Amino acid sequence: MEAPVTVRRPEHTGEHRCWPCTLLNLGLLAVGVIALATRWPAVATGVGVLGVGAIWARGYLVPYTPQFAPRLVGWLPGDVFGHGDPDTLRSLADGADDPGEQLLEGLLGAGVLEVHGEDLALDSSFRDRWSARTDDLATLDLDALAEETLAASLAADEADGVERGDQAFVVLSAADGGTAWVRRPVAIAETAAAQALEAQGHPVDGRDLAAHALCAFLETCPACGDDVVEQTAAECCGGIAPSPTVDAPPVLACPRCEVRFFRLDTA
Repeated sequence: MEAPVTVRRPEHTGEHRCWPCTLLNLGLLAVGVIALATRWPAVATGVGVLGVGAIWARGYLVPYTPQFAPRLVGWLPGDVFGHGDPDTLRSLADGADDPGEQLLEGLLGAGVLEVHGEDLALDSSFRDRWSARTDDLATLDLDALAEETLAASLAADEADGVERGDQAFVVLSAADGGTAWVRRPVAIAETAAAQALEAQGHPVDGRDLAAHALCAFLETCPACGDDVVEQTAAECCGGIAPSPTVDAPPVLACPRCEVRFFRLDTA
């Protein structure tokens, strides 16, 4: 007995649907329907109905869209899929691109990090302090979290809680016009880290950068409690690499929340 043909693709629909891929397929379908309509209107209507149905049920119409779309979009300028490096507290900070050895020395000097052979680890007392602040912040509503994040940020002048669909952000704004849309789990983790750093006596200068760097030591997601795992930035439909000829970078992320906390440096 032959296996039934599977039409629905739950891994690419529902909460897993990649809307950029969906819109790309709808656009290609529209082009085809318009071309057919000039000579065969009835056929064009049928193709349009069947095509929309296929995209709704499968997430895409053009075969292998999840495989070719990320590379195709990689040629375009900007982050079309919205899956680039996440905004963090460090996004508005001076020197955000290169914290350097000075940051590491500061964390070691403040007793935040410890050296174990060739490895770095969080000091146990700091880990407990960070965890406690994380638990407290996770109970706050979005506006209250925005206030805490603003107080912890050295570069932001305003902060607002914004919801977009099923995603929640703390939007930080600086006097020079810079903005950072920080996903709620990231805001919780980094705000808690900044507060724990302050309690530990870490120097104020560079605290935003340090709070982000500490996310390299996250083990669980502050929002849902699931494990934070290492994966690539293009493991899901819609993820893109920096360019079509460069592999997507490894990141620490929560697969359940689809949030990236830290991009791993493999250089």
